[in-house]
Amino acid sequence: HGEVNYYLTRMLSEHRSPECPSCPGVTEDAEHVFYVYPYFYLQQYELQKISNKKIQPETMVEALLTSEAA
Repeated sequence: HGEVNYYLTRMLSEHRSPECPSCPGVTEDAEHVFYVYPYFYLQQYELQKISNKKIQPETMVEALLTSEAA
């Protein structure tokens, strides 16, 4: 329903790098970046509100496709 940005592309493509720069000893993967970093808490909340779905890795794509606003 719109454009993807750097962070969404990383999430959807499961981009991986060896270690999270903010969490030493933790592998940085797309789920870690989106679900652990505080930077994305507001986006998660807004998407849950718009899609009326709890945002989890298993429900993310479905939630994003529920509407143009999502």
